Amino acid sequence: MLVNVVGSALMGASLGLMIEYPSLAYLLLGICGGFTTFSAFSLQNLTLLSEGRRGVMAVYILLSVGLSVSAMVWCGATTMSRYW
Repeated sequence: MLVNVVGSALMGASLGLMIEYPSLAYLLLGICGGFTTFSAFSLQNLTLLSEGRRGVMAVYILLSVGLSVSAMVWCGATTMSRYW
């Protein structure tokens, strides 16, 4: 979960760079995308499900998605505030 949240924050923080230098977008998306792998997230959820830990799985999904989106929105807004 921490990797996904940190990766989302990096993506949000690099939003300004991607706007200023569009050619960097592919590099930054590749690095952050490779850092935060959906396959690891899926495997963790499948493991929790197979262990019968549905409540833990639900909390993990909600926290991972919620914190990642929040981190990206906050960092993106903070980075982009210099352009507004």
